[in-house]
Amino acid sequence: MCAEQFTEIAPWYDDLMAGVPYESWVHYLERLLNRHGLRPRSVLDLACGTGRVSRILAQRGYDVVGVDGSLGMIQQAVAKNKDVPITFLCQRMQDLDLNRQFDLVICLFDSLNYLTDPNDLQQTFCRVADHLRPGGLFIFDINAEAAFEMDLFTQSNLDRNRRVQYAWRANYDPQTRICEVHMRFCVNQEDVRREFREVHRQRCYTVGEVRSALRNAGLTCLDVLEAFTLRPARRTSDRIHFVARRDEA
Repeated sequence: MCAEQFTEIAPWYDDLMAGVPYESWVHYLERLLNRHGLRPRSVLDLACGTGRVSRILAQRGYDVVGVDGSLGMIQQAVAKNKDVPITFLCQRMQDLDLNRQFDLVICLFDSLNYLTDPNDLQQTFCRVADHLRPGGLFIFDINAEAAFEMDLFTQSNLDRNRRVQYAWRANYDPQTRICEVHMRFCVNQEDVRREFREVHRQRCYTVGEVRSALRNAGLTCLDVLEAFTLRPARRTSDRIHFVARRDEA
């Protein structure tokens, strides 16, 4: 049986992502904030997952709200972050409705690629704009075309010493620009091994498409950067970070 995205994997997501340098991601985020002279107090962490970045930000003194479309992921975020003052809510990005504005909105870990309909990407950017204070920033990243062409999503780690083993097989269609990743997981739970599968789908967006969607949402694109650097993105960049601003009314 194949589950929907981020359902069965939710309880083991942090084990799966154990090697991700979350502190380094936040350090780069603050580097971009310094570059643009923004000292935010309030942050909306869009597609927050289990709240790892939300937690680091809250511990650094930011007022953080985390939102994710997966109920399972939000349940994990709430359970694992009871000791820090973060509000977690389950909402789809394209339906975002919090009735407040933030100094900063972030959307990390190629979450926007999961919006496989360009109309949903446009609607998400519009909802982000409505939730940004004038002068506020929207910082996000996407998997770029090079990542799909290089088949970076076909990968595996079957080390039986790990709590979660996985094998992923990706199929990217350059005509539709949809990448479908068939994921098989084996988890060790109380000395019992069980297997489950999920199918994840991402869309490859061009820089031009992203710029256009930002512009249509009333957001000014300030930076298009090769990930974790201050260099302009290139054709060979596999991940790209964007910085956009909601201008003064």
